[in-house]
Amino acid sequence: PENIASRLYSDEQEIMRTGVPIIQKEEHLFNPLGKEMWVSTSKVPLYDNKGNIVGLVGIGRDITEKKRVELELRRQKDRIRQYLDIAGVIIVVLDREGRIQLLNKKGCEIVGIGEDEAIGKDWFKLCKPEDIRYTAKEAFKRVISGEVSGEEDYVNEIINKNGERRTIAWHNTVIRDENGNNIGTLSSGEDITEKLESERRLKETEKKLEVSQRLEAIGRLTSGIAHDFNNLLSVIIGYSDLLKMRSGDNAPYLKEIEEIKKAGERASALISQLLAFSRKQVSKPIRVDLNRLIRNIEKILRRTIGENIELIVNLDPDLARIKADPAQIEQVIMNLVVNAKHAMPGGGRLTIETRNIYLDENYVVEHPGVVAGNYVMLSVSDTGVGMDEKTKEHIFEPFFTTRKNGLGTGLGLSTVYGIVTQNRGNIWVYSEPGKGTVFKIYLPYLEEEEEGEYKARDVKEGKVKNATPTEWSGKNVVLVEDEDQVRNMVEGVLESSGFKVSIAKNGEEGLSLINSIGIENVDLIITDVIMPKMGGYDLIKNLKEKNRDKKIKVLFISGYSEVDVSEMEFNGEHFTMLQKPFTADQLLEIVGSILKGHAG
Repeated sequence: PENIASRLYSDEQEIMRTGVPIIQKEEHLFNPLGKEMWVSTSKVPLYDNKGNIVGLVGIGRDITEKKRVELELRRQKDRIRQYLDIAGVIIVVLDREGRIQLLNKKGCEIVGIGEDEAIGKDWFKLCKPEDIRYTAKEAFKRVISGEVSGEEDYVNEIINKNGERRTIAWHNTVIRDENGNNIGTLSSGEDITEKLESERRLKETEKKLEVSQRLEAIGRLTSGIAHDFNNLLSVIIGYSDLLKMRSGDNAPYLKEIEEIKKAGERASALISQLLAFSRKQVSKPIRVDLNRLIRNIEKILRRTIGENIELIVNLDPDLARIKADPAQIEQVIMNLVVNAKHAMPGGGRLTIETRNIYLDENYVVEHPGVVAGNYVMLSVSDTGVGMDEKTKEHIFEPFFTTRKNGLGTGLGLSTVYGIVTQNRGNIWVYSEPGKGTVFKIYLPYLEEEEEGEYKARDVKEGKVKNATPTEWSGKNVVLVEDEDQVRNMVEGVLESSGFKVSIAKNGEEGLSLINSIGIENVDLIITDVIMPKMGGYDLIKNLKEKNRDKKIKVLFISGYSEVDVSEMEFNGEHFTMLQKPFTADQLLEIVGSILKGHAG
């Protein structure tokens, strides 16, 4: 072709002019038949005896087959490179000195550099964290020297251009020359950083779920036991009062009776704490401003922790409201503060903080039982001794304590756990030995003010004057209770105060008894809530349906703390519930209050 002839002629003229030969230049040509070919040409100038260039001599060698093989090899190399680049793992080739000879696309992405920048660089200086660089390089040297086999799987870390550590699972093989000498390594590595993190989070979640399930099981057991204990304690406390009432202030064993009653009341307090843990404590939730509640008890908290502990209070001024029993929330804060105090015997810093927070799905995945949404966070943190993982697994269990010499009941944190979960919240602890502890409590937002909340009267703090035999002489009370000892005790207390008492063992007997007496002749019905055959709620419901025009005065009693007092309502009329165990004074006080119209 003319263009090729022109190029060849130009090359030859340049040799004639300059005397500079062309040695083994690869030319893309066509033979006389028009077939494409490659020729390696060498052309040198030809001189006369005076040193003048008078011509040139050229030699051409057909290298078409050689070029074809080279092209095929290049295509194969490109294909191999494509295979390496689409692999989802790092592929790296190192020479004997640990210099990078090849780094595929995935490897460049993870390390954070281009291949051109990587080639020839020391892999260990470029990609190994400083704390493991020496040991990794020494292991590589032992492989190259043949001291150890290079055919192995292992896991270690690399560091990328941004300083981020990544965990890689490697498989190595040794590259050898034709004589069998080790000349480098070929390694493939899978980035398992996210996989390990997911496994870690899964294990943490499983552990938290296991703890939650264990606490749930303990809570169910505790709740069941508490009912029986409440009935027994009602008998112990009630009969102590009855003995005092019948014997007078000059009874020969008055001191001993008082000690029996005090022991019963202490046991009752312990049962109350156990019920708080099992989320069965009687709760009276209302709209609560948590910031205001904290400010109201701040002085008490400062006196509690002492002068050697600094109290810092950081409250979010825009904090949302919660729905909870304020007395229970005060108990939560006080228990956590006391716990923090004991963790800082030499003094320290205690911080109470509130803020609004949204718990997203990521948090929910890591914390079983939590529902995504808006929460109010209450944080109580200290700079105390901290806890190890084993301790953290058990801190919410009843009677677990790290305090020595029998100090403390081990119910403080279990009470906190129960109250928080009863109020649809969740609590998590973060702690390390020597680095203090942080308790974070999340309670749901109260999105809008709720009306018609049950305002329960705390009969334990009654102010009505105790009934007297003269005052209530002839008043008819129907007592419906399935526990013989409790029934006999309540009957004795009422009769000693002048009441006329008719008794029944369950709701069916009570309904028949009241119908025979006539509802108009009954001044007060005292009934247990849960009984065989017919419970107290159904008993009163039956009576109200048949006597809609009559006002019935009722006092519910129960040893089951999970009974919701807000359910004791018929047609807008509220009734009072007295929680077992109770004293004779508390019973007579609330009975008098109901008869005088001061309670429902």
